[in-house]
Amino acid sequence: MARIRTETEGQRILRCREEVGISREELAERSGVSLTTIAGIESGRIQGITDDFLRPIAAGLGVTLGYLRGEFATPAVSTAAAALDRYAAMHFQHHEVRDEFLAFARETVSFRYQRWGEADLVAVERAFWERNSGLVELECFSLPGDSYGNG
Repeated sequence: MARIRTETEGQRILRCREEVGISREELAERSGVSLTTIAGIESGRIQGITDDFLRPIAAGLGVTLGYLRGEFATPAVSTAAAALDRYAAMHFQHHEVRDEFLAFARETVSFRYQRWGEADLVAVERAFWERNSGLVELECFSLPGDSYGNG
């Protein structure tokens, strides 16, 4: 398949990581790929990267493997990241609370798994509210069964 971009995978990973605003350490934690390996890929010291290494890095960045490989011109969001973003957009009205939830979810849940069900996202949301109860005042949202005595 012809490459769309002239960047190397390492350059694309570095650019994506900077655009997302995360450190190498955070990408290593999100992806399960060692910090040394990520640094080596970004610097160009490590080349010929297999899909086994790129797939979790792509998931940690929220882009597809094909984008990191240079096969697609746009950084299409992975299924897990897209599901999370859709859920947050539908369930959180206040942008600050939504941003806090997204940060919490990305820190809490491994992006190596590309499919999230509604029950998984509800569980993450419940954990978010347990840890961040002070944000309730900002958000005009209540969990099913929590505020109405149904749970």
